[in-house]
Amino acid sequence: MAAKKTRRRSRGSSRRSRAGRRYGDSSTVKLWPPAEARKHKATARAILEEAHYEKGHTLNPDPDNCQACAIRLGGEDGPNYAGWARIYVEAQRPIPKKWERAFALERASDNRAYAHALERSIKTFGMPRFVSEHEALARAYSWYRRE
Repeated sequence: MAAKKTRRRSRGSSRRSRAGRRYGDSSTVKLWPPAEARKHKATARAILEEAHYEKGHTLNPDPDNCQACAIRLGGEDGPNYAGWARIYVEAQRPIPKKWERAFALERASDNRAYAHALERSIKTFGMPRFVSEHEALARAYSWYRRE
């Protein structure tokens, strides 16, 4: 019996130490596996290329009710959309310069699991470019001109 209790205690303490290392410094960040990376990229691109709920409202954006407007337009603090930084990184899309500070805050998030996943995405897909707002909007709405 005593051996089992000791074993459990040592397993528990090692689990805690692994969790501390898992979300620790950037040297522990690993690439996403190739199959998972392809899935992340496809999902992120689908989100950024999703159509607006009503085609005519692109002249009068509605970020509160339209997911496409929310993730493309955002405010000074970035889009009001959970996980927006990972979506831009995984879709390999440029980010408007006005969101550079918001992106840095996402990387330093209190949610260590999210911050770690964002770092994994950056390591896998590369650091996004920060471009002028005009260039970012032109790219974001390029699909609209094709229709």
